[in-house]
Amino acid sequence: MNIELISILIATIATIAAWKSAMESKKAAQGQLVVQLRNEFSSAEMHQALMSLSNFSRIAGNDLKSSFQELSQSSPKEFDALNSARRLTYGYFKKIEILISANLIRPQELV
Repeated sequence: MNIELISILIATIATIAAWKSAMESKKAAQGQLVVQLRNEFSSAEMHQALMSLSNFSRIAGNDLKSSFQELSQSSPKEFDALNSARRLTYGYFKKIEILISANLIRPQELV
C-alpha cells in the first residue's frame, strides 16, 4: 500500500470515530436533559402549581380569563400565587416545546 492510501484510511477511521463520539455525547446530553425535565415535572413546586391551576380551573369553569382578571382585583395575594403557578407551568411546557422544535429531545422520551 502506498502512503497516501494509508493516510486516507487513517483519516477516514479518525473521522468515523469522531462522529461516533459526537453522537454518543449528544445522546448523553439529551439523556441529561430528559432527566432534568422529569425531575422538574415531579418536583413539589410543580405539583403545587398544577394543583393550584387545576383547582382554579374547576372553580372558574369556562370563563378562565374573566375569573383570573377578577381575582387580580379581589385578592391580590391569591392572584400573585396563581400567576406564579401559571408562569411556572407555562415556562416548563414552553421549554419542552422549544427543545422538541430544535430536535434536542423527542416527545416519546418524556413519556
